[in-house]
Formats: sequence, structure tokens, C-alpha cells
Amino acid sequence: MSLGRLIGSTALDLLLALLIAFAGVFVYASAIAPTTSVGLARIAQAFGLPVRAADAVGPGRYLLSVDCTALPADDQAFIDWLRDHVGTRSVSVQRTEIPPGPQGETRQVEAIFYAPERLQKPAVPWQKLGYQPGQPAPRTGWSSMTPPVAYPPTDAELLMISLGSLQVGLLLTGFVRTWRNRNLPGMDLPREDGALAGGLGTEGDEEDDPTRPREDLALFGGLVLGMVLGGLYWAWDQALLHLWGPPASHSRPWLCLPSVGWNIARADLPFPWRSVEPHLILLLTLAGMAFLFPLAYTVFFGGLFRMWSASGRPWAGAVLTVLLAAGFVLDRHFIPAAVLLAVPVVWLSWWSRSLLAPLLALIILSLTMIGTAFGVLPGLPHPTNLLVGKWQPLDGDPRPPLGPVNLTHDGPFQFLRGDSVRGGYTLEGDTRRGVLRMPSNYQWIDAEHIRLIVKKESFDYTTSAASIETDLELVAYRVAVDRKELVLTRIGDGKVFRFRRVD
Repeated sequence: MSLGRLIGSTALDLLLALLIAFAGVFVYASAIAPTTSVGLARIAQAFGLPVRAADAVGPGRYLLSVDCTALPADDQAFIDWLRDHVGTRSVSVQRTEIPPGPQGETRQVEAIFYAPERLQKPAVPWQKLGYQPGQPAPRTGWSSMTPPVAYPPTDAELLMISLGSLQVGLLLTGFVRTWRNRNLPGMDLPREDGALAGGLGTEGDEEDDPTRPREDLALFGGLVLGMVLGGLYWAWDQALLHLWGPPASHSRPWLCLPSVGWNIARADLPFPWRSVEPHLILLLTLAGMAFLFPLAYTVFFGGLFRMWSASGRPWAGAVLTVLLAAGFVLDRHFIPAAVLLAVPVVWLSWWSRSLLAPLLALIILSLTMIGTAFGVLPGLPHPTNLLVGKWQPLDGDPRPPLGPVNLTHDGPFQFLRGDSVRGGYTLEGDTRRGVLRMPSNYQWIDAEHIRLIVKKESFDYTTSAASIETDLELVAYRVAVDRKELVLTRIGDGKVFRFRRVD
């Protein structure tokens, strides 16, 4: 095959893989984000591309409900009214039976929709639309979420979605390439006399080159190299953390794995999988990381290297394979390590004359990456590792008293791997009217400072027209932590919060 045809075939394979990856990202943006354009803009923003801030901010998300004694045959008139008078999009309406209310209410109608930010509660003419709210004081509910709350995925989560889509593209394209390579000779490198050493599809391998390893050692070679790659990955992980700091070391998208799914309501999942433990989203993500990534890389880059090798350009194919494999990790801080890891895997492909050996090595590497992300493979002492765990305030439990406020996830202040937070709720006011603050995520600014992302709910249940307004607050803290005690000093006012470890 000529050099021009090799370059053309490689370019077509890459284009097909990227098109499939983009299709996956587009489906996600269309199905999950408030609008497709906002979803794509947020993903581009996560990649560091220049995007106007306004393009990446979607509409607010709202919930409007009313308790009724009687309902019309359907809710189409209500949906049309919202679209005409409020400018809503993606309206969904649900009817539920409720325990009999003080005014005879037995049914509740709830609409969830997106609309312009800071929308005030609309004055819906319920009776004109065929609804019969309880009288004399109709019981209604109104909940508003600002755009950051309505569409809250982190950059790491968006990059992880893009990385998963890319793996699907590489896998499907790799299968096509493997089928097209079926009649090619094996992956060969030049011998000292200038001839090609025998490979897959040739006869007399050992006679051509008696020094080449036997194929029955392929799996053993994959096992050994996989453990070596795991050790190299752990060493690079620790070097990034201790030499370049948390922002560089935490930029790999798969490090968000431990926090995937915990803040996704199980009610949003299909009914058969709502009770699955661990969370279904986490299980699917782990399966993709453990098996989709190794298989996709092995099939795609193994097929690419074999095509170049069979055409008499094994060294050019090896260099191209290594550079592409490193670039597709989608993290510039990790590219040098990815190059270091890819070189022996390409060598193993040639050495073993099989795809099973590199597949096994990459599975072991992937399990190491998962183990490092979850802390199963512990790292050297560092504040980012010491912060993970459950912490009890030294001045008492801040848990608000029980009431109509949702405290499902409250408890000790818990920092999770993957930059999520549980518990640590604080309440200003009482359970009928007040402000509830719920930490949701944290980001390391440097080795001594974090930025805490707090969900703020301002609620009022004192009247029949209940309301909740939800927004986000960003608060920076200085961190001093050891194995037993945590001290957070708020940057804005210098207030100090002390905690002791309880796990």
C-alpha cells in the first residue's frame, strides 16, 4: 500500500471514529441538556475551547404544581397556556393521587419546564383551564432553579461523557479496520539483514527469526506488562499531585468516577433499576472504564499499527499509534505519561503477534486507574487524600431539625473522591421559612485552598402558595488537615470551622 493510501485510510478511520463520538455527544446534549446548543457549548467549554459565556448558560428550570378536587380530561390546554404566556420549552406534566387535603384535594398536577432565568411565579387561570383547585385557599407549589442548578454537570463529567463516546467510536471503527485487515500479514519489524521478520499470517516464524518470542507467551507478557504499566501510572499520578499540584493532577476526567451517580435521583431512572446498588450510573461507568476503554484502544490502534506494519512502515506506524493513543486521553497534563505507557503496549503488540496480550495489559492498567481514583491503591500523604472522609463539627452537629425540608442526604460533613460532598447542611430560620445551604461539590484551587460549591434553597411554606428558589454559592476556604482534625478558614471573612474525623 502506498504512503498516500496509508495516510488516506488512517484519516478516514479517525474521521469515522470522531464522527461517531460527536454523535454520542450530540445525543447527550439533545436528551439531557436544557437545549442542544447549551449542551454542546458546555462540552466545548469543558475542553477549554473559546465559548461565549452566554452561549453556555441555559434557561432556568421550574416546577409548578396545584392540588385539585377535579381535573380536565387532559393537560394540553395548560401546556399551551405555559408556552404562550411564559415562553416555556420542554414542558412535562404529571398527575398524581395525593392523600385527601383539608379542602378536599385528591389529585395533584405538576409541570416541569424550562423558561427564561429569574421567572416569577405565573398567575395560571386554573379554573378557566378546567382545573378545580381546593377552595378557598388553593394549594400551589413553585420551585425555581437558576441555570447552574438546572444543568449542573462538572467539566470532568462532561469530559468523561465525551471520552466514553470516543471509546465507542474507536471500538466500532476498529472492528471495521480489523475486518479490512483480515488478509494482511502480521505486524513485522525489520531484522538486521533488512528483511521483515515473520508475523501473523506467515509460515516458519521461528525459522525466519529464532529470537522472536513464541505466541504462547503472549498472555504472560500481557500480565507482566500490565503490572508494569500500573506501577508507572501510579508513579505519574503521585508526581503530578506532589510536583504540579491538585489542579493539574485532578484534570483527568476519569477521576470523577467515585462521585458519579450519587446525586442523580433514582426516580429519574427506569423503574427496574431504581433499587440497584451501587447506583446504576456508577456501575455502567465502571464497566465502560474497565472493559470498553481497553477493548476500544486494542482494536482500533492494533488495527492501525498492523495496517502500517504490513505496508512496510512499522516504525512510522508505531510513532503514529503512540501519539494518537496519547492524544485521545483528553488531558494535556497526562499526555507525557500516556506516551510513556503507549510505547510498551505497541511493542507488546508486535512482540506477541496477538491483540490478546495488549488487551490484557490495558485491562490491568484500567483497573489500576480505577483503583487509584477510588483510593483502593493509596497515594502518598497529601491534603487531597487526607481531606476525604467524614467530619463532625467540634462545636456541635449543624443538622437542621426535621421538617418539610428535604434532608435525605444529611449527616456528617463528608468529602468524597471525585470532588463531591455529602451532608453538612446548615439552616437559617426554621423549617417553615428559611434558607437551607447544602454543599454539593468542591474544587482544589491549590494544595492549601478549596472552592466549595453550595446549593442554596430559599423556601417559604408559611402559606398555601409554597415556594422554593434554588441557586449556587461559591465559597473559598483555606484547608489545614491531618488524620484526625480538619480546619477550614473562610477566605471572605476569616471565620474558622473545626471538625474531627468520625470514620
